[in-house]
Amino acid sequence: MQKADTSPFRQKITFGDTKDEFYENEKDKYAKLTDFSKKMQIFGKDGKEIPERHKDFANCLNIKLIKLLGTGSQGEVFSATMNQTQKIAVKRRKVFNNATLESSVFCQLFKEFMISAPFLHPGIVANKFFFWRSSNNDKREKEFYLVSELMEG
Repeated sequence: MQKADTSPFRQKITFGDTKDEFYENEKDKYAKLTDFSKKMQIFGKDGKEIPERHKDFANCLNIKLIKLLGTGSQGEVFSATMNQTQKIAVKRRKVFNNATLESSVFCQLFKEFMISAPFLHPGIVANKFFFWRSSNNDKREKEFYLVSELMEG
């Protein structure tokens, strides 16, 4: 009689009945973090919202985009400065008048931010903040930003 293999490497790992269910669970988890009734929200490396009175909130208000580095299906990447001195990279994605897409973009970029946030290594670009805002006082248009160190080379 052959003994059943109970190795953890042989066990099937499932995240729900389907890939779509896993995606929906992740989306729900991240969607609970955002409040689109506000004009802006900023999240730190720990994934928690930064309050308006915190100095990092003011830092995100002092970002100046300098040069477009590239564009793609996931948005635009710029070299920028924060507080007129610190060089940073900014990934921006805009969504206009589509609540479903807003939620999806928030989840995608926030997940990208959180995956690399805990790593501190010279070969990995460090993420600093993730934030979104209503652009030009128009609550129908949202801009999502992933702010990281600028790797020049």
